[in-house]
Amino acid sequence: MARIERLLAENIKRKNEISHASSQRTKPPAENPIAHSTDRFQGLEGQSPASSPAGLIYCAGYRLGDIGLFHGIPFLSGDGQQWIGIRSDDETSADCEASPLWHNQRQPWSTFPSFINPSRWDVTALLPLASVEKFLANYLKSPFSEAFPIADRVLFSKVIERAYTQQDSSRDSCTTNACIFAFLAFASLNAYPADTSLPPLDEEQCITAAQLLVPDLLDARPSTEIVDALLMFAVYQFGCGNVHVVDILLSAIVRFLFMLGAHLYPGEEMESLSTEALTLEMRNILHLRDDFWICYVLDKEITFRTGRPPIINDNSCDLTFPKYYWKQSDANFKGFRRLPGDLRLSTIKSKAYEKLYSPSALRKVDAEILKDIRELDEMLENWRQSLPLDRRPALSVTQLPNKSNEIEREASLDFDISVFLVKLEYHHCMTTHSPGEQPLYQLGAQSPDRRRT
Repeated sequence: MARIERLLAENIKRKNEISHASSQRTKPPAENPIAHSTDRFQGLEGQSPASSPAGLIYCAGYRLGDIGLFHGIPFLSGDGQQWIGIRSDDETSADCEASPLWHNQRQPWSTFPSFINPSRWDVTALLPLASVEKFLANYLKSPFSEAFPIADRVLFSKVIERAYTQQDSSRDSCTTNACIFAFLAFASLNAYPADTSLPPLDEEQCITAAQLLVPDLLDARPSTEIVDALLMFAVYQFGCGNVHVVDILLSAIVRFLFMLGAHLYPGEEMESLSTEALTLEMRNILHLRDDFWICYVLDKEITFRTGRPPIINDNSCDLTFPKYYWKQSDANFKGFRRLPGDLRLSTIKSKAYEKLYSPSALRKVDAEILKDIRELDEMLENWRQSLPLDRRPALSVTQLPNKSNEIEREASLDFDISVFLVKLEYHHCMTTHSPGEQPLYQLGAQSPDRRRT
């Protein structure tokens, strides 16, 4: 033990010498960290790690953080992250203290200077028209355009046309420019093999220009272009792991969708029309409905990740699924599936939060909670059994798939990542809707020893 204490003290001393030149760095304690456990890295008062409630993370006498009982993922406190950073020579740990714990702590570039000097970025300087059209064509032929059908073939082409014909500084010009910049950043997430003729893309310039135009979008009249621009920006941020930013953006996008009536079912008659028979107005209505479903899936996913209440209230929306959803759920369906995730699974996630983790659920007795868990179990199993065998999640990881089928699938090079993600969502849902204890962040002053089994 004395040797361990000496090594820890030497490590902290070396860390102090490295960070002494920077006055902005948070200096770690110079004393023995184990002897200093009464300070910042203090455990529960009057309790040792052995006698403390379940769900707390301790190491060398320090309380590093909590295990989020909402989803089972460890959330380390700022002090816990700093403690780990000191011992792993991670120089960036102190810079991440201001970010939410579920937020991506490392960005590909710093966006802070762009806010100090926004004149550095010309939000009117678009790429050549031919380049944007090439990026759009590459996007439309990829599975990415089916998973996230935000840039519609007809509607977005009209946005491009307006962006390159309007040279004034009107509000409509700001909207179309933001839509173009957001699309280019959004399209950079596309993993589909790119056309070799595509020009190089300055991703930082595109996303920063779109970011600088967001205030103009929030103050503009609701329109499809505004929803598309904000949603493409949000999906890009989601792909970068910036969940906190996406959560804020979704609240604005959903409000715009409500204003445009996208939370209501457009009607079976309109959905049954062929693509050629759709008028521009009908196409716009159906497109906004797709945007609504993308927001719905992301909203429920973020609720599961963060434990925050969802933005979309199911009781305020018509959740009639689109016809193409039922077609692509068929075992004989061939092609790329539209929308991310699975809509029925997202609705089950919504019910799981409402029944088990909402403030009203805290007032339920154990018998009611057990009843709700059984109902959710039945919903999940009915959904699982309704899927084709090749897309159906196994009940456990010990149920290995047929090896011959796996070899054939790999040989065909047609691996469907959406199937893998849906299976992952299913197992995540299984862990979150069966709580053995109330989440600590919701219990507040209640005893953390209160169990639900």
